[in-house]
Amino acid sequence: MPRVLMVLVSLVFIALSVRARAEDGAPLIIAGARQYDIVSRINGQIYRLMVGPPEKTDPAVTYPVFYVLDGNENFGTAIAMARRLHGCCQVPPAIVVGIGYPTDDREEISRRRAFDLTLSLSAMADDVEYGGADAFLRVLEEELKPFVAAHYRVNPDKQIIFGHSFAGLTALHAMFSQSQRVCCLQPVQPIHLVEWSKSPPR
Repeated sequence: MPRVLMVLVSLVFIALSVRARAEDGAPLIIAGARQYDIVSRINGQIYRLMVGPPEKTDPAVTYPVFYVLDGNENFGTAIAMARRLHGCCQVPPAIVVGIGYPTDDREEISRRRAFDLTLSLSAMADDVEYGGADAFLRVLEEELKPFVAAHYRVNPDKQIIFGHSFAGLTALHAMFSQSQRVCCLQPVQPIHLVEWSKSPPR
């Protein structure tokens, strides 16, 4: 009888433990993805790389790289779409790289991207610091891309930059200022491009 009682008590504790874990939930993980925090020697800032290789890779094959700016928000969607398009529409598999920041604080992300993804000081600036895009593109070309190439099988001739809003502006800037390094890009609604160019630096 005591042995039966001990078994019953153990089962109750196991059931309670399972229920507690279910109620607490668990971290959401994107299969196969890894993240790296990189300290830039160029501007002293920390960037978070979120890297999702194809679901199935061939060690004899190199893959296109899809660099996604504003990675904190866009990486999950980008890797899901890349894998979906490969699975259903014969789009070649690609390595998806989100470039973001090592924080979940939206205000801090907004502050960092406002500086990294704009070209110059602007009349819009108020108390926010702008104008770090050239340094950011150096970080991308001289530090982040080589890091990815050292860890994954990258096709250097097929590298895409995706950006929306401020990031779209930066993608366009990369195309015109670094055309020899940019294979192709996908800017989406580059924010206030005309207004920004008319705003006097200060």
